[in-house]
Amino acid sequence: MPVLAVVLRAARPTGILVNEGTWRGCALALAFRRLGFETTLAASGTSLPHEALSGLRLWLEPGELERLPEPLRAAALAAVKERTPDGELRLHAARLARGVEDLLLDAGVRLAYNARPAAVLARNGRIGGVVYGGKFGLIAIEAACVVDASLDARIARVAGCTAVEPPRGLRPTYILHLRDAVPAPASVDAEGAGQRLTRHGHLAEFVLELPHSVPGPLAGALALASAQREVLAACRGSGAGSSRAAPT
Repeated sequence: MPVLAVVLRAARPTGILVNEGTWRGCALALAFRRLGFETTLAASGTSLPHEALSGLRLWLEPGELERLPEPLRAAALAAVKERTPDGELRLHAARLARGVEDLLLDAGVRLAYNARPAAVLARNGRIGGVVYGGKFGLIAIEAACVVDASLDARIARVAGCTAVEPPRGLRPTYILHLRDAVPAPASVDAEGAGQRLTRHGHLAEFVLELPHSVPGPLAGALALASAQREVLAACRGSGAGSSRAAPT
């Protein structure tokens, strides 16, 4: 019988471990560090914040900038490359990523990139850390407190908690990166294949409805592929084509 050897490395323990580099995760890591706690932020991607860089949501709706905590608000404001007539702020990806990372590093937050939760470390009936997997292999980060800032309760899922399906099926939002931007006014709504499509320059946002009766991940993937084709067909009037899609 073949034997699978798992090499597990231990990282330096931390006081607070914040899981996922979302806007909220970055804000929490900054807040904990400024309160004097030794803080580590573990992000599944390689750029921050997660929603903007991994999820392609490179814009802020009117009012969203004001709701960001002050350090992140300044970084987002410095990354604005365009203001649309309807008040939407479009963000420069590289400037935003550099600004947020500099904020965290200057505050003394330790960063772990490309880290996806694989297991939790149990200690006296509590979660005392997380095992992450990535290109580096497996690494264990012990912490006095683990804060999950992921969008899908990832730590609870890895710990074995049962996920409850919403009664009306799933409604994930997808964003397509398009080859050509739509002319101003920037955000236009169109009905494409029963999907509500909103354009944000080079990005097109739509909600994919997966009914409760769709069985398994393959059926969901086929539904997404079909919706992408139909959404792109709706965009072709402006000469657009896709190069990337990401769920948010």
